[in-house]
Amino acid sequence: MRFGLFYQASEAPGQTHADRYAEMFDLIALGDTLGFDVAWLAELHFGGAFSLLASPLMMVPVVAQRTRRIRIGTAVTLLPLHHPLSTAEQAATSDVLSGGRLEFGVGRGSIPSQFHGFRVPLAENRARFDEALEIIRLGWTKERFSYRGAFYQVEDIAVVPRPLQRPHPPIRVAVHTAESFAHIGDLGLSIYSGTTTTPLPQLREYMALYRAHLAAAGHAWQPDQMALM
Repeated sequence: MRFGLFYQASEAPGQTHADRYAEMFDLIALGDTLGFDVAWLAELHFGGAFSLLASPLMMVPVVAQRTRRIRIGTAVTLLPLHHPLSTAEQAATSDVLSGGRLEFGVGRGSIPSQFHGFRVPLAENRARFDEALEIIRLGWTKERFSYRGAFYQVEDIAVVPRPLQRPHPPIRVAVHTAESFAHIGDLGLSIYSGTTTTPLPQLREYMALYRAHLAAAGHAWQPDQMALM
């Protein structure tokens, strides 16, 4: 079992936004010396009282400079709110600059205010997520590729830089609904969930569903298959 830390860096009375970032970096550095395995950074928008972490991938190289061994994860990068080619570039850059310590956590998001702010229809979040994730994986594993989807079209593109980790940083998907647990099980990807969004009795039921879909699709259970907050 690995143990991690999770950060949102919300606003606090008497502290500037820069102060809050600095305190978070200090805490992650302390966690590194104490032996924690991973530090997870949220991505949330338009609500400082809840979180100031609008760009967690930008934080990864800073954390890496302040630490020695702890891995650094996004929990999660909200794929529907970003162009997948830009996300692939930024995440790969973060992986290179962190010495291959990036854990690429991704999700489709569900907070209406975030989608409203970026003028992305919330109803499209699952379809946009699926397309974005496929494009990112293609960009990291193919020398050049093309893609035609409902939202994104890519024509003979090479994504650079390449991630330091091969074939790419570990991908972990946030799941909170039965549909998501089943869908990501079919894909064989690792998952990230928590009792703050999925009550424990429901989580037990959904985990059984995930395991069943994982096995039916021919994917073996790995030691780090599930991350729980």
